[in-house]
Amino acid sequence: MPTDKPHPIPSDIIDLFSSATGMPAKHWQEILEEASPLFYERLVEAAKTQGMDEWDEMRGFLHDPIEDQPEFAEKIRLAGQMAEVKLKPTLANLQSRRGYAGLYSFTQKRILLEVYGIEWFTPNEMNPHVMFD
Repeated sequence: MPTDKPHPIPSDIIDLFSSATGMPAKHWQEILEEASPLFYERLVEAAKTQGMDEWDEMRGFLHDPIEDQPEFAEKIRLAGQMAEVKLKPTLANLQSRRGYAGLYSFTQKRILLEVYGIEWFTPNEMNPHVMFD
């Protein structure tokens, strides 16, 4: 269970996000202040373990740290497959159109919560500084 987040957000935590993603500290300060305790906890863990030191194609891109935990990784993968199956009949021709990635992630998130009771944060949520299709 997440602990309460500090108020105000410590400057070293804000700087950590700026370093991990290359985005301005002010941007992250606003996001962190509005984050729920669980989201704050996941964001901080991601910023400490991911980001600018990752391989070039993903520079500054954060993912929910539970994706790296074996007890969650398989369920996240399965929920992704379930999302693909669920979306296939109605979106068979939309995969190249704008909005599919967000719909896919939202569907995967909903499946994880409803089927497995797992609170997972989508790439869109973890990377508010990135424009997804």
